[in-house]
Amino acid sequence: MSVQPLGHPGQNLGPEQAQSDEAAAETLFGFWVFMMSDAILFGLLFTTYATMIHSTAGGPGQRELFDISSAFIETMILLFSSFTFGMASLALKYEHGTSRLLL
Repeated sequence: MSVQPLGHPGQNLGPEQAQSDEAAAETLFGFWVFMMSDAILFGLLFTTYATMIHSTAGGPGQRELFDISSAFIETMILLFSSFTFGMASLALKYEHGTSRLLL
């Protein structure tokens, strides 16, 4: 019994599924390109913020412009809504019905 090496980590596609293997390779490549571009974008945003945090050129600072007192609460609401959407997607995927999804 010989074991064939996998073409892509985590995917068990062999020569008999060549078309699926090729499509999976393109999807995997696109995913990593997206992740790298996001990492670069957020790295640039954080770097810009870190270098310009006290550079207002005599104008109003961030405390005068923005009220972030409720930012934590809003972030928790956003995370909770993402969690509930994920649970709803799983319930629909595994056919648990929509009765529990409707409020």
